[in-house]
Amino acid sequence: MVRLDGGCTTVGRGQTPTLPEFLFEDRTTTAVSSFPRHPATWFSHLWHEFHQPQEEPGEGFQSPYGEEVTAIATDILDRRADDLFQYVQYWDPHGPYRRSDEEVERFSEYPTPPYPTAEQIEEHRTWDAWRSASEPGVADEGLRHVDADAIEDRAALDELISHYDAEIRYVDRWVNELLDGLREHGTSDETLVVLTADHGEEFGEHGVYREHWSVHDGTQRVPLVVKPPASIEYESGSRDQLVTNVGLAPTIADYAGLELPDAWQGRSLCPLIAGEESDWRDHIVVDHGLYTAQRAVRTDRWKFVRTYNPGHWGGVTSDHQLFDMEDDPWEQTDVSGDHPDVVEELETKLLRWAEDHRSENEDSLRRTTREGPFGIEWGGPYEGV
Repeated sequence: MVRLDGGCTTVGRGQTPTLPEFLFEDRTTTAVSSFPRHPATWFSHLWHEFHQPQEEPGEGFQSPYGEEVTAIATDILDRRADDLFQYVQYWDPHGPYRRSDEEVERFSEYPTPPYPTAEQIEEHRTWDAWRSASEPGVADEGLRHVDADAIEDRAALDELISHYDAEIRYVDRWVNELLDGLREHGTSDETLVVLTADHGEEFGEHGVYREHWSVHDGTQRVPLVVKPPASIEYESGSRDQLVTNVGLAPTIADYAGLELPDAWQGRSLCPLIAGEESDWRDHIVVDHGLYTAQRAVRTDRWKFVRTYNPGHWGGVTSDHQLFDMEDDPWEQTDVSGDHPDVVEELETKLLRWAEDHRSENEDSLRRTTREGPFGIEWGGPYEGV
């Protein structure tokens, strides 16, 4: 949430500042993170206040509840209602799932997604790989609940997804409580609110269960809701343009009336939100480097996936894949052999993008390819499928 009063800043000139660094001199910046002891030093740099809820005795890393996060964030609103940029992070939709049977049961009536099919689940149960159907979770010591039951059929898959849905609804409740706090302060109308996620979860669509592991839409496609200040004209409704999360920082800074740093890769979404006719991009590039080393180019119709290191899923993840997202939105059928011209065009776009956005030394995803994705260490040695 951001209170917007315009202004100017000198933070980060000649550098590549993060959003909190960029806003530091212009407004009060605060964060409430449910990711205690975040290993990246930049994550907590240059906030006026940075809060990390303490885990309860006997609980482990990344286990604070949404109720605790909202309580801290609301207290900040009570103390600093004006000139505030506030980042609030909720962990609960991430595993392990901890909702009650009653909370989970309400989602059992909803239809199970079409993939994976029963036949695909049977195949996935033969995979000797972390997060396959035979091992969708791990015994995370110190946490209240463990998601380690095998996925034997689509009924078990439906149960797992219902747990996930219950966690999302739990967070919805506490986000609403936080927004109610804005209304009580009388600042809701003039506040920019952005609601999004860092990743989605896959539930077997490509053989990996309850994890974010790839450039497939299950991982990459997330909600993005933007409510501009009431003083800004905009057109309500959904948008179909291709955007990425690197556009959020320039969007927030743009609404604040600030001159954007030249080094930022992202592009402000303000023209799209305003409903203006805009010469928008015709493709985006996304990548993943935690469990696999993958990069993808997405257009309105096509997604081209290049896998440089498959992590635990060698043997079932091809080096090159092409999906027709109009006919196959679940990315089930690789049609790269039928459209070599499209593959060539999109791989060229991917390579050009990587060259334009690499660091001074090398493309960081190439380094991940060479050294191996960091996350595969959590699932044991990489032996392939």
